[in-house]
Amino acid sequence: MKKLLSVLLAVLLLASLGVTAFAEEGNTEVIEDMGITVTWPSNDELLGYLETYSYGAIARDPNVYYMPVYYYAVPSDIIEKALNGELTEEESAMIDERRGELCNVYVTNDVDALLANTFGVDNMEDLDMTEFGTAEGYSFLYVPVVEEDFVDSIEEDYADEFYALQEACLLALTKADLYAPIDPMGETVGKAFRFETTDLDGNPVTSEELFSRNEITMINYWGTWCGNCVGELAALGDIDRSLQEKGCGIIGIVEDASADDQDSLDKAKGLLMENDVDFPNIVPCDEMGDILDDVDGYPTSFFVDRTGTILCSPISGAAVSQYENTVLDLKNGEEVAFVDKPEAKDNGLKCYRVLVYDLDGNPIKGVTVQFCSDELCNLGKTDAEGVARFDVDEGVEYTVHVFKVPEGYAKDSGEYVTQKVYSDVTLFLEPLSSAYRIRKY
Repeated sequence: MKKLLSVLLAVLLLASLGVTAFAEEGNTEVIEDMGITVTWPSNDELLGYLETYSYGAIARDPNVYYMPVYYYAVPSDIIEKALNGELTEEESAMIDERRGELCNVYVTNDVDALLANTFGVDNMEDLDMTEFGTAEGYSFLYVPVVEEDFVDSIEEDYADEFYALQEACLLALTKADLYAPIDPMGETVGKAFRFETTDLDGNPVTSEELFSRNEITMINYWGTWCGNCVGELAALGDIDRSLQEKGCGIIGIVEDASADDQDSLDKAKGLLMENDVDFPNIVPCDEMGDILDDVDGYPTSFFVDRTGTILCSPISGAAVSQYENTVLDLKNGEEVAFVDKPEAKDNGLKCYRVLVYDLDGNPIKGVTVQFCSDELCNLGKTDAEGVARFDVDEGVEYTVHVFKVPEGYAKDSGEYVTQKVYSDVTLFLEPLSSAYRIRKY
C-alpha cells in the first residue's frame, strides 16, 4: 500500500515520543455513519488531544461520507475542563486557536465521482490520498491535511506529535474494521411523523390535522440561529403559496422554539413575519425525536403524505430550487433523486462571486474557496468583505466548495452551483465552539 515506508518511519517516531498507537487501552471508537470501528492512539499518552467529528453522509448518488480528525495542542487539564463544560472565555478561545485538522476520512461508492466533484482532480495522487480499505462496495480514503500555519504557531513538541499522529491515524485505520456506512437520514424513508404539540401562538396541533390538509407536505426543520435557514424563508413562503394551489404545502418545525420560552417563540414569529411566511410553524416535541434526533444539518426538509409517512430521503441544506419540484414529483408518483444545487443569484457583474458570512451576517475573511468547471479548478480567498471573485468565462455552471476555513469556524462540506451567467453564491459558516464539541470517548 502507498506510504508503507513513511508509516514505518512514523512508528519509530511515535516510539520516540512515547505515543502508544495500538495499545489495548487505546480509544476504540465505533463510527457507524462512516462504517468504521477503529482504535486510535490513546489520549492518555498524548501531549495534546485527538478528536474525530463525523458528518456522516454529505451526498447521495453517489454516496459520500466525511469525517475530519482534529488535534488540540492543549494541556490535558484544559481538555478536562472543556469536557466538563468549565472553560473560561479565555480558555475557550485558546482551544479554538490551538486546534488543527490532522486528516480527512472519506467513504464513497464512487471514487472517481468524489475526486471530480469534490476536489476537481482525476487521481488520488494529486491529493496525497490513500485508500486504506474497501468493504461492501465502498472505498475508504485517508487524506492528510497541510496545516503549516497551525504547526508554526505551536511548540515543537506539539508539532512533532501532530505529524506523528497523521501517520499513526493512517496506520490505525488500516487495522480498523470496515463495513457499509449507515446513513440515519437515508433510513427515515417509510417512517411516519406522529405528534401532538403547539404552534408558535400556543394553539394545540396534531400531525394528523396538519398532514391531512395536503396531498404532499414538506416539513422544513429550521432554527432561528441558522443563517441558511433564515435566508430561504421568503422563498419558502412563495413556494408554499404556489403549492397550496396544487393541493400541497409546507409546515415548519422551529428547532430552538420552546413552549416554555416566550423569547424563542417571539424571535421565530418575528422572522416569519419579516419574510412574509404564513404557513404553520410548530414547536418540536419528544414524539419527533425518533426522526429529528438524527438530523445533523440545518435546514433539513422531509416530504410526507397525508398520513405523515416519509416518502423519500430528506434534503439537507438550503436547496430552494429543489423543493417545489420534489413535492410535485411525489404528488405525480415519480421517483425522486436529489442533486445538491443550491440556488445562485444573477449579480449583473463581469465575474462570479462567492460571498461567505457568519450566522450574524458578518463577512468572513480568509476562507479558501474551490471554484471548478469540468476542465479546470481555481482557488480563491475571501477578502475583508467576505467576497472571493473569479474572473472566468460565463456560460458554464461552476461548482463551489469550501476548501479551508479560518480558525473558529466549522468547515462547510456542501457542494454549491452557480448559474450559467455571472452570479453570486452565498454561504454561511457556523462557529466552532470547542467548549461543547470536544467529546470523551
